[in-house]
Amino acid sequence: AKTADLDFDLYSGCDDNILPFMAAGGKGVISVTSNLYPEAVEKLTQLILKGNIKEAQPLAYALDPISRLLFIDVNPIMPKAALAKMPDPTAMKLLPGDVANFPFRTAGCVSS
Repeated sequence: AKTADLDFDLYSGCDDNILPFMAAGGKGVISVTSNLYPEAVEKLTQLILKGNIKEAQPLAYALDPISRLLFIDVNPIMPKAALAKMPDPTAMKLLPGDVANFPFRTAGCVSS
């Protein structure tokens, strides 16, 4: 959010509040989730910056379960575990809402 009389921007450091934070005027996010889903987080932030909140909502909701899984233990344990289980981390193709196939589940880190 832009401060009233000061010349600086604010960026969120919490993946679980990207949508509300940026909708309220925040300029971006420093995101853990973007390590696994860079295109999805980039699309989300761009939609919000363009004012397309209704279009951003489904993507934010799809990313939410992933973000929750990434923070069930101290950072960076879970992101590193997820990346280690990916055959090619640079070619991540899972859809953000595809929690059933998320690497934590296949690694046995999260019970069904």
